Order: sequence, then C-alpha cells, then structure tokens
Amino acid sequence: IHMENSGCSWMFEHDKVPDLERMHQLFSRVPQTLKEVQRVMMECICNAGRDILNDPEKVKDPVSFISAILSLKHKYDQFVKESFKESKDFQLALKQAFESFLNKDTRTAQ
Repeated sequence: IHMENSGCSWMFEHDKVPDLERMHQLFSRVPQTLKEVQRVMMECICNAGRDILNDPEKVKDPVSFISAILSLKHKYDQFVKESFKESKDFQLALKQAFESFLNKDTRTAQ
C-alpha cells in the first residue's frame, strides 16, 4: 500500500484503475486492510484539493477553480465506481475527503 513508486498513492496519482481493482479484490479477503486503502485515498484527495486551493492562478479564476475541483471529483468517482465496485465505504471516504479539504478553506466553505 505504501510503496513509493507502486503503492496505492502512486496508483491514484497515475490513474491505475485496473490495478486498484485487483488490489481491492485481494484486500477484500481481509476487510480491515480496506480501511487503509480508504485512508490513503482520502489523503490523496485532500492533498490534491489543497494543491488546487493553493494555486493562485486557479483561485483568481472561478471557472478554472470550479473546473479543477469537479475534475478531481470525477477522477475519484471513477475509482470508486470502477475499482471499488461502488462500495459504500469508499463512497463515504470520498465524501468525507472532499468535505474535509473544501470546508477548511473559507472561500469554499460558504
């Protein structure tokens, strides 16, 4: 899960849908391990979200800003749908991650 150039974070960053699907199938045999995958997914979403929130070019242009947020949401929706078979736990982790980084910034919390 935590390997530098082939771990879970790397797979999310490089859109490795089939690899994450295989990881999900394997880890489903030991359900506690899926919690760690969910935690890594949430961490990746929050990091990417913070990058968007801290990008001065995107913050200046509302259309670009919203487009980047929606693009990030679409990317992780695809992971949840295709790699994690629309698992309720992964849907909840996705929702919580977006709420977390969006509500930390006063511009988006309103």
